[in-house]
Amino acid sequence: MPAAHLRIARSTSRAAEYRDLLATAVDQLEQMRQARDFAQTDFEDAQANVLALMSAHKIKTSTVLRDDARLKVTVVESETMDFNERSLRKALSAPVYDKLCDLKLNRLKLEEAIADGRVDPVVVASNTTVIKRKPYVKVTPIKGSEQ
Repeated sequence: MPAAHLRIARSTSRAAEYRDLLATAVDQLEQMRQARDFAQTDFEDAQANVLALMSAHKIKTSTVLRDDARLKVTVVESETMDFNERSLRKALSAPVYDKLCDLKLNRLKLEEAIADGRVDPVVVASNTTVIKRKPYVKVTPIKGSEQ
């Protein structure tokens, strides 16, 4: 068999081997993705159950005793502020707003300016939206509780 035909035969067999390996890897990836999705759904259901129990009893933090440890369970509710920077800049005036910015609004400088009385908090509030994040449960093992 000439060398050129041998090269073609080898590359064809490598291509077939690659396709088989890739197909196997992709199948495994899809199986793991489905398993992750099922696990994520189960996790979210379990978390919702804990949130509902703690919310029904108006408890933010509690301790759960286990055979081998104690767990601290905390309901975490956070929020973030979303500034309408364009309208806030117009409302505060460009020079004042620009002193508060480092290419984007610097929240600490804004809070200092409000505290100093250079910026009206009502103007800031009218140009700010508070966005509540989805609550979640944080479970933390308590140190020294292993028995």
